[in-house]
Amino acid sequence: MMLEAQRAIETALLDAQVAANRYLAEHEDAAPGYSGDGFNASYATAVRIQQDMTKLLTAGTGLAHGLGKVAALMQHHEMEAAHNFAAFVPDAPASV
Repeated sequence: MMLEAQRAIETALLDAQVAANRYLAEHEDAAPGYSGDGFNASYATAVRIQQDMTKLLTAGTGLAHGLGKVAALMQHHEMEAAHNFAAFVPDAPASV
Protein backbone atom coordinates (compact mmCIF):
# COMPACT_ATOMS: atom_id res chain seq x y z
CA MET A 1 0.00 0.00 0.00
CA MET A 2 2.80 2.42 0.87
CA LEU A 3 4.68 1.60 -2.32
CA GLU A 4 1.51 2.33 -4.31
CA ALA A 5 1.19 5.66 -2.50
CA GLN A 6 4.85 6.40 -3.24
CA ARG A 7 4.36 5.73 -6.96
CA ALA A 8 1.14 7.77 -7.05
CA ILE A 9 2.82 10.74 -5.35
CA GLU A 10 5.80 10.61 -7.71
CA THR A 11 3.58 10.36 -10.78
CA ALA A 12 1.31 13.21 -9.67
CA LEU A 13 4.28 15.44 -8.87
CA LEU A 14 5.90 14.84 -12.23
CA ASP A 15 2.61 15.48 -14.06
CA ALA A 16 2.12 18.72 -12.13
CA GLN A 17 5.70 19.82 -12.84
CA VAL A 18 5.21 19.20 -16.56
CA ALA A 19 1.99 21.26 -16.51
CA ALA A 20 3.65 24.13 -14.63
CA ASN A 21 6.63 24.15 -16.99
CA ARG A 22 4.34 24.05 -20.02
CA TYR A 23 2.26 26.94 -18.64
CA LEU A 24 5.38 29.05 -18.13
CA ALA A 25 6.77 28.12 -21.57
CA GLU A 26 3.51 29.17 -23.23
CA HIS A 27 3.76 32.56 -21.54
CA GLU A 28 7.37 32.92 -22.61
CA ASP A 29 6.46 32.00 -26.19
CA ALA A 30 3.65 34.57 -26.20
CA ALA A 31 5.77 37.35 -24.68
CA PRO A 32 6.99 38.88 -27.97
CA GLY A 33 3.41 39.50 -29.12
CA TYR A 34 1.97 40.85 -25.90
CA SER A 35 2.73 43.60 -23.43
CA GLY A 36 0.98 45.54 -20.75
CA ASP A 37 -0.08 45.09 -17.18
CA GLY A 38 -2.38 42.14 -17.86
CA PHE A 39 0.29 40.09 -19.57
CA ASN A 40 2.91 41.07 -17.00
CA ALA A 41 0.65 39.97 -14.14
CA SER A 42 -0.17 36.71 -15.91
CA TYR A 43 3.51 36.03 -16.62
CA ALA A 44 4.44 36.77 -13.00
CA THR A 45 1.78 34.28 -11.92
CA ALA A 46 3.18 31.65 -14.28
CA VAL A 47 6.68 32.19 -12.87
CA ARG A 48 5.38 31.94 -9.31
CA ILE A 49 3.47 28.73 -10.08
CA GLN A 50 6.60 27.18 -11.59
CA GLN A 51 8.73 28.24 -8.57
CA ASP A 52 6.16 26.91 -6.10
CA MET A 53 5.91 23.68 -8.08
CA THR A 54 9.67 23.22 -7.84
CA LYS A 55 9.47 23.57 -4.04
CA LEU A 56 6.54 21.16 -3.92
CA LEU A 57 8.40 18.67 -6.09
CA THR A 58 11.36 18.72 -3.69
CA ALA A 59 9.18 18.22 -0.61
CA GLY A 60 6.90 15.67 -2.25
CA THR A 61 9.83 13.65 -3.55
CA GLY A 62 11.20 13.50 -0.01
CA LEU A 63 7.84 12.28 1.23
CA ALA A 64 7.62 9.63 -1.48
CA HIS A 65 11.13 8.37 -0.77
CA GLY A 66 10.32 8.26 2.95
CA LEU A 67 7.26 6.14 2.25
CA GLY A 68 9.39 3.80 0.18
CA LYS A 69 11.90 3.42 3.01
CA VAL A 70 9.16 2.76 5.56
CA ALA A 71 7.58 0.16 3.26
CA ALA A 72 10.93 -1.62 2.86
CA LEU A 73 11.51 -1.59 6.63
CA MET A 74 8.04 -2.95 7.32
CA GLN A 75 8.49 -5.71 4.76
CA HIS A 76 11.84 -6.65 6.34
CA HIS A 77 10.33 -6.70 9.84
CA GLU A 78 7.40 -8.84 8.66
CA MET A 79 9.76 -11.38 7.09
CA GLU A 80 11.93 -11.40 10.21
CA ALA A 81 8.87 -11.88 12.43
CA ALA A 82 7.67 -14.77 10.25
CA HIS A 83 11.10 -16.37 10.48
CA ASN A 84 11.18 -15.94 14.27
CA PHE A 85 7.67 -17.36 14.58
CA ALA A 86 8.66 -20.36 12.49
CA ALA A 87 11.55 -21.00 14.89
CA PHE A 88 9.08 -21.34 17.78
CA VAL A 89 6.60 -23.43 15.81
CA PRO A 90 8.59 -25.67 13.45
CA ASP A 91 5.49 -27.04 11.69
CA ALA A 92 4.11 -23.56 10.90
CA PRO A 93 4.23 -22.27 7.30
CA ALA A 94 7.21 -20.00 6.57
CA SER A 95 5.05 -17.07 5.43
CA VAL A 96 2.53 -15.15 7.49
